[in-house]
Amino acid sequence: MTRALISVTDKSGLDSFCLGLNKLGIDIIASGGTADYIKSLEIPVKAVEEITGYPSILDGRVKTLHPLIFGGILGDTRNADHLTEMKKYDIATFEIVCCNFYDFASVIAEKSLDPESGIHKIDVGGPSMLRAAAKNFRNSLPIFDPADYEVLLEQIKSHGSVKAIPEKERLQWSAKAFAYSARYDALIANYFQKVTEKDKAELPDHLFIPLKQAEQMRYGENPFQKAALYQSDKKQSAHWKLHQGKQLSYNNYIDIQAAKDIVAQFDEAASVIIKHTNPCGFALGESPAEAYTGAIKTDPVSYFGGIVGFNKIVDGVCAQELKKSFLECIIAPEYTDEALALLASKKNLRLLSYSAAVPEPLFDIRTLDVGYLLQEKDLAPDEEKEWQTVTAKSPESNDWPAIWLGWKLVKFVKSNAIVFANGKMLLGVGGGQMSRIDSVKIAIQKAFDAGLSLEGSVLASDAFFPFRDSIDIIQKYGVKGIIQPGGSIRDKELIDACNEHNLFMIFTGKRHFRH
Repeated sequence: MTRALISVTDKSGLDSFCLGLNKLGIDIIASGGTADYIKSLEIPVKAVEEITGYPSILDGRVKTLHPLIFGGILGDTRNADHLTEMKKYDIATFEIVCCNFYDFASVIAEKSLDPESGIHKIDVGGPSMLRAAAKNFRNSLPIFDPADYEVLLEQIKSHGSVKAIPEKERLQWSAKAFAYSARYDALIANYFQKVTEKDKAELPDHLFIPLKQAEQMRYGENPFQKAALYQSDKKQSAHWKLHQGKQLSYNNYIDIQAAKDIVAQFDEAASVIIKHTNPCGFALGESPAEAYTGAIKTDPVSYFGGIVGFNKIVDGVCAQELKKSFLECIIAPEYTDEALALLASKKNLRLLSYSAAVPEPLFDIRTLDVGYLLQEKDLAPDEEKEWQTVTAKSPESNDWPAIWLGWKLVKFVKSNAIVFANGKMLLGVGGGQMSRIDSVKIAIQKAFDAGLSLEGSVLASDAFFPFRDSIDIIQKYGVKGIIQPGGSIRDKELIDACNEHNLFMIFTGKRHFRH
């Protein structure tokens, strides 16, 4: 006699699975609502209570926790002592254990930190049975995913019986079940950690990140590196939608995220062009098309093959402009039907839309020999009230758009980061240099190469200037002022230099390093 024990919350596919088991001559035992559901399908089933002799008690908390159930899952038929005990206590084996758990993810989605609401969604019996089967995989096969039901049925048919399924395949079922159970426990642990630490400003004491591979990539940052995309749940994939084009690469994903994060900071129509995670072009406009053509002007050479981001709907007028050049990817909140039709001719161009909802948690993680580094992402808005003008000259009202634009952009440039901006666009950018003055010189040269004037612009720096040499250089190009964190031991020298050249300088008190 071959028996299957079934206790599931997600009943999708259960009808065809149970019908398949029944046709294979496998007896079905099920708990509570699962048994009722199978009975409604007119498929033979025996309730767990008929095996244990005990009803479901304590509001359903105890249904399957019984020696006749767990002995049947954990009994090792290769062990003579086990067989003797099982015969003594009249314990029959379960060759298949099918369990999926209460939907605890729904508790997290509600964002409630009331432990009472969480307790009722914690499954005890299901994980216990599935883990027991996963442990005793040589005798009992664990399964939980409706997508795998047909796979298991085919394996049984192929090998002639459940018991004939080879150990290699059994190990795969076991590994998958343990991963499912571990993810479930991680969700619960994270939830209760939030409950107990909700008043703490610090990062969590323990970090559990339950991830599942969502996409295998052709390669990583370079062709010899393996890479894959992992997600916490299926809902995470809904934040981005690929409308057309080739599979996204590892580098595409990183650049697209940078593009989306930059344009999301602005209310006015904005467009950014990303190369190697840095903005090589950015502009605001009355429309997405105007913003995009403005962004090209920042660097008419480097934008070729770039990643373009928008914060407004891409329409047909904008699509006509986008068609003129070779681009890798475009990400926007939405596209009109006309825009999609126009861009469809560029079959390899990847078109993505993104959801306005911001997923959590907003963390960056890096790996080290000694462990893992975790930090909050640098997306928190800056407060102008915390800024201080430290020079004799103050910004005029018409300087503020340039000040804000430069300050919002500089934190997305690799340190040492320098940007020149006016109120509408990025004029020059220098980043990733070992000295700040080199970044200044590169940003000036990039603006010069693009035929852009720095007259009346604002310089933004992600960190303090160690010397006054950069101020002495920029004053030659008509720059009106500087916004930077301050904090150098030579701040007074810099303030004196700005006063000499009649520049304003704002200290924000907040650094924006990006390594």
